[in-house]
Amino acid sequence: MNHFFVRGSDNKKLLIFPLLLIHLTPVATMTESIKTTSTHSGELPIGKDGKPLKPCCACPETKKVRDQCIFDKGEEHCQDLIDAHLKCMRDLGFKI
Repeated sequence: MNHFFVRGSDNKKLLIFPLLLIHLTPVATMTESIKTTSTHSGELPIGKDGKPLKPCCACPETKKVRDQCIFDKGEEHCQDLIDAHLKCMRDLGFKI
């Protein structure tokens, strides 16, 4: 196990054993595709920021108005907004 020494406020030498060392690696770069079963192509679409879009974060414009309508009026009164959001998701390639 790796350890190291540091000096305390009273200038005494303290032996430190780190509990966990974490090596961070990027999950994906902009040039790599992310495999998924959520889309017909098997890869997540790329968003405007160059990162892969997850279904929860795709089509925020249609999702927001759909959710607000359902909250205010109930699902049965918002079918046109629900359909618009589904269309947006399908247009991006998601299996909905």
